[in-house]
Formats: sequence, C-alpha cells, structure tokens
Amino acid sequence: MTDSKITPATTVTILKHLVAGHDLNFVAGVTHLERGDVLDLVSSHGYPDVDKMAWAVDVLTKKAGEVPAGASRTRFKAFEPTVVKPTPPADIVVRATDSVLNLGKHSPKVRTRTLAAKIHTLLDDLTNRLADETAAREANLRAAKELVRNAARIAELEAELATLKGKTVRKPAKAKQTHTTRSVGNGGHPCPTCPRIFDTGQGVSLHQRRTHPIA
Repeated sequence: MTDSKITPATTVTILKHLVAGHDLNFVAGVTHLERGDVLDLVSSHGYPDVDKMAWAVDVLTKKAGEVPAGASRTRFKAFEPTVVKPTPPADIVVRATDSVLNLGKHSPKVRTRTLAAKIHTLLDDLTNRLADETAAREANLRAAKELVRNAARIAELEAELATLKGKTVRKPAKAKQTHTTRSVGNGGHPCPTCPRIFDTGQGVSLHQRRTHPIA
C-alpha cells in the first residue's frame, strides 16, 4: 500500500462510505485503492463495527482540523443518508443492502445479529408482497382487456342482429278468391229475379213463388 495515497481525508472518506452501508469493493472503486489496502486501513479503525468506525470518523475529523473551534461536536451518525446525484442504480443499492445485512449477521453483538436477521426476513416478505401485487396488477390488466374485447364483440353481434331484423321476409300474396253467387247446383235454370241457378225449371218456379211472390 502506498502511504502517499492514504491521507487523513481519504481515511475519513473511506470510513464514511463503510458507515453509510457501502461494501469494501465499492469503497475500493471510489478511492482507486486495492481492496486489501482498504481492508488493512479500516481494520485499525474498528471495521466491521459500525459504531467504532463512526467514532473514528469523529476523531480523525478533529485531528485533520475539519471541525472549527467552537463548532458543534455532535458525534457522526451511523447510516446517515447522503444525497447522491444521480441516484445510484438499483443493483448498487441492492449490493449495499446485502453488504450491510452481511455485516450485521457477522457482528459480535447479539442484538445486531438479531436485528440483521429480522431485517432480512422483512425484506424477503416485502419482496414477495411486491411480486404478488405485480402479478395481481397484471392479471387485472389482462381481465380488463378481455372485458373490452368481449364488449366489442357483443356490440358487433348486436349490430348484425339489428341488421337481420330490419330485413323482413315478404310473404307471397294470396290469390284472390272469386265467389260466384250464381253457382247454386249444377243446372242451367237461373232465377230471373236473383242470381241463383237451379237444376230444374220446377225448382225455379218454387223459388219464385216462395222468394219473389208476384204482388
């Protein structure tokens, strides 16, 4: 490790990154140092104990004169969020979270290990819930699209039905029946007064006497 590369300010920067939850690989990439060199440096400042590294930041900051006389000596807060622009990609955030949880699982303190295990369980539960919600939204979207397609098909069928109802089938006209009022019997003896026809002349005479008597 080249000592000229490791200044107090660099040490403070490395420790702040680790306290904020970044892993050794991330810090080595940011500071352009070897991972082993970073590990050797921070091991003497309490790594992987976050509380010890936070205290080391305070001490080194004071030694470097970064805290003016009379300024507040508030202890550096572990896991204090820092504004980073632009927002780091999701995979970096995931790796940082995994690194913090891994450190917590291997902590010498029981409470820290218990908290890390609890957070890991909660993250798994959150991941599963988000996956279920995503699947439900996709299912609802597919159902809504299916309803739209069905409604469109129903509208098409109703239009076709209305068209078919508008086409009335014309029935053939019935032939007019002609009624011959004079066709009574098969004879050729018509009544001279009315349209009736009789078979015999005698029938005509009887008809006239009964129906058309002479006054």
